[in-house]
This record gives sequence, C-alpha cells and structure tokens, in this order.
Amino acid sequence: KHGEDGGSLKILSLQFQLVSSEAPLKTTIHKGRGLFYVSDYLLIVGGGRVAFGSIGELDKQLDQYIGLGLNSSTNNPEVTNFGALSLYQSLPGLYKSGDMNKVLDTLTSHHDVPEDLVIDFLDFITDEAKNSLTNADRKDYLKKIMELELSHRVLAGEMTRLNMQQGLLLVELMCSILEDAVLQPSIENRLLSWLDLILSSNYVHTVLAKDDRTEAVLDTAYEKVLKLEEQLESASNLVCVLEALPALNFTQDNEKNLPYSIQIK
Repeated sequence: KHGEDGGSLKILSLQFQLVSSEAPLKTTIHKGRGLFYVSDYLLIVGGGRVAFGSIGELDKQLDQYIGLGLNSSTNNPEVTNFGALSLYQSLPGLYKSGDMNKVLDTLTSHHDVPEDLVIDFLDFITDEAKNSLTNADRKDYLKKIMELELSHRVLAGEMTRLNMQQGLLLVELMCSILEDAVLQPSIENRLLSWLDLILSSNYVHTVLAKDDRTEAVLDTAYEKVLKLEEQLESASNLVCVLEALPALNFTQDNEKNLPYSIQIK
C-alpha cells in the first residue's frame, strides 16, 4: 500500500555492533542482491531503479559513535549533556554568540570529545580574522585544551585543516606555555606531542619557508626542546648517582691506638 512500502538502508559497524548510519529506501523487499560498492559509493538496484549513497569514515573509532542514538528531544540534563552528539548540537550556537569561555567549558566538561571539534576550536581562536583575542587569552584556552585526552592518530588527520600561519601561532603559544615555571609532566608531554603534530603536518611548508617569522618560531621551538633534553639528561645523571650511593661503603676505622699519626695541613 502507498506509504507502507518504505524501508531503510543501515550501515553497520561490525567491530562495535551498532548502526553507523541510516538512509530511507522506497522498497522493503530488497534481499541484498544487486548491492554494489564502487569508489566509496554504495549502489542498490531494485524495483527497476538504482539508488546510491556515499560511504565514508569507515575507520570510525568508538568515541565517534557515542551519542549516535541519543534522543535530542529529551529535556533530561543528565542525558543531553552526555556524548558527542550534544556537542555537535550546542557548539555552533555558542560560536555564533561569541562566548568562547562557554565554548571551552562545554568542550572540557565532556569525557569523550571528538578530535575534529577540538581542531574547530583551535581553528577559531588562531584565525585572527574571526576574533580579536589576545595571545594571553589564546594561551589560557590552549592550556585547558592540553588537559584533554585525545587520539593523536585522529588529530594528525584533522591538523591539515589549519594553515601554516595558524600552526606557527600555535607553536608560539605552546613554547610560551613551556616557559611556565610549574608544569605537570603529563601536560608537558602533551605539549611536546602537539608540537610534533603541528610541525609534521606543515613539514613541507616549514622546510621551504624562508621568511623571518617562520625561522624565528622554529628556532624558538628548537631551543625549548633542546633545553628540555638537557634538563632530562641532567636529571637522569642525578638519578644514576643517587642509585649508586647505597653501593658505596663508608666504613669508619674504630682503632685509635695506632703506632703512627697522620696529619694533613
């Protein structure tokens, strides 16, 4: 009957046993015959017609599925604040309002933050044409981002969305953070990993660039990393000395009545 012959095409993740995406179909009698996957397109032949849809993001990880089946119409705050879906729903409006502190609080209050949303945030704060933030503001925002647990494999693919000037600004800000007197080891490690990601994603431009700013930023980054290496080497040597101390025997000669006496002046 008309209106009762609608079906759906579901793309399933065999790894996580859930629905990755879903699209409506006109017929419900398709048995899988006439289903073809060609050049990132899934084509279905049925009812004398050909339907097709694009297929992408086949390497999705579990954090990108979280919140996929969430009912966005619910008013329960414990539900609406859970998962990546709520971030995709709320962040565009916050960006339009210009309240970057609220954007940052929303990002950092979630346990599973998609890496593409983090790069969206970095793209916004480092684009000087979009905002009038000071470098002090950007530095404070970046410190909060460094507290997030992120996949560097996923970030490496997303970093290509930032241009060379944005990458240089991020390197400058991270080098400034490394100058802070007190940094937790985990934050310091993340900063160094981010530096590696940024420079790797702009490797060709970095090698070919001859302008003074690029050379100055790279020299600063090199000096900071070299200084850290020297500090780590000094700390490692000190640890070796301290570990060797128990092996040294400092015995005292208790014999007092010796036939000779040695005095050093």
